[in-house]
Amino acid sequence: MAERRGNKKGGDKKGRGRGKGKGKGGSNSNNNDRDEGKLKFKKKRKKVCVFCAEKETLDYKNMDLMRRLITDRGKIAPRRMTGCCAKHQRAAAKIVKRARHATLLPYVME
Repeated sequence: MAERRGNKKGGDKKGRGRGKGKGKGGSNSNNNDRDEGKLKFKKKRKKVCVFCAEKETLDYKNMDLMRRLITDRGKIAPRRMTGCCAKHQRAAAKIVKRARHATLLPYVME
């Protein structure tokens, strides 16, 4: 089996797997920086759902609440931005759509 199937040029496959110079651990200069304590990562505190914590009700007529749930472009903000749980994020999307339909909110902001 001197010939390999699927490799037209023949020879070694380059750029796949562990390369030369990397031992069993695959040490890089980046790993050394972490070991010395130069790179520090901050742990982000998990956001708590405002609606679960304060028992606040969702209402499409509450414009202060609406402004927190949409971006500056007028899009519905994702959960990672609002900090809502999945249940309240679905409800928030629904009330934003209701407010748009009732012309309380614009569909697109300039």
